[in-house]
Amino acid sequence: MSKPARNASARTRASEDDTDVTSPFLGNGLAWLRAAWVLAAGGLAIVALALASFNSADPPTTAVAIPNSPPLNLCGKFGAAIAHRAYELFGIGVWMPICYIGTLLAFFAVGRPMTHPFVRLIGACVMMVAVGGLHNEWFPSIGPVTGYQAGIVPMSLSLELHEHFGVGASLLFLMMLGVGAIVMADTIVAMLPGALANSFEFLSPIWKTDWSSATASLRERFSSMFPQPALATPTRTPRARRAAAAATATAIAEEDEEEVEEEAEAETDVDTDEDVNDNDAPSSEFAEEATRKTLSDDALREKIAKLPVKMNTKSPAKTATDKDIPRTPDYSGYQFPAIELLEAP
Repeated sequence: MSKPARNASARTRASEDDTDVTSPFLGNGLAWLRAAWVLAAGGLAIVALALASFNSADPPTTAVAIPNSPPLNLCGKFGAAIAHRAYELFGIGVWMPICYIGTLLAFFAVGRPMTHPFVRLIGACVMMVAVGGLHNEWFPSIGPVTGYQAGIVPMSLSLELHEHFGVGASLLFLMMLGVGAIVMADTIVAMLPGALANSFEFLSPIWKTDWSSATASLRERFSSMFPQPALATPTRTPRARRAAAAATATAIAEEDEEEVEEEAEAETDVDTDEDVNDNDAPSSEFAEEATRKTLSDDALREKIAKLPVKMNTKSPAKTATDKDIPRTPDYSGYQFPAIELLEAP
């Protein structure tokens, strides 16, 4: 045999070996595994169809006196019995193991390995009990089987936890649901936060917008469209009015004093210049002129009294005497009218 022929046969055998390793359903010597997969897929399909077409009036029901004959379940009496027992024991949570087993069979069919399949099955069972417990906590009157709406196993566990933890039983079932989901599908659970963030990416303009500037511009626009009327000055108390008047009078007095001082300084400067030119005038005259220009305290008070501002002048308190105290009037000298003045009835 030539060398190219030997190389071709070697490549053929290597490709067959690789095919057997990668996908066990494509090998020539594993027909029993294919048959087992077909049986498992068919059984799973029958159970799923029976659960999906469950009717509470099909036998062996206890909800009605006369059950359906024949049963309305698509899988007949067998399907009705399987669905009734499954819902009676585990409630609607029975769909968790069904979905997991279907996913496992799909992985085997495409040749993708799944690590720790039995451990993941335990996680699916934990999720089944958690879903039934939450069903009994939140919707106890709704369910496929009358009397066992959430399933016997989840209802028993829910009653025990509710007796000891009250409303906290719902939190415990939520924790069980999360743990079961991580055990059954850890990769999918790890991808959920990123998927949720990407699903809300279309809302990014909402939290990236500068709402403070937008609100300020809207406020300015509304204020220009609807101008506010001028508000009246609030009425001040008498004490506040007196304090404001005193402050105004003090400010005016200080301004007057400053003006008087400035005028006195200006006249003093002028007189000083004249005295420099006239050496005969004594320096004492300038001091007398400045003294006359400076107002005394009495003159300043008289000037303030002429201002149109009422000062807070308090008169000295007057001591009350005995005459100032009101007394009962004295009717000793009063003469009552005569009875003749009264009119006859």
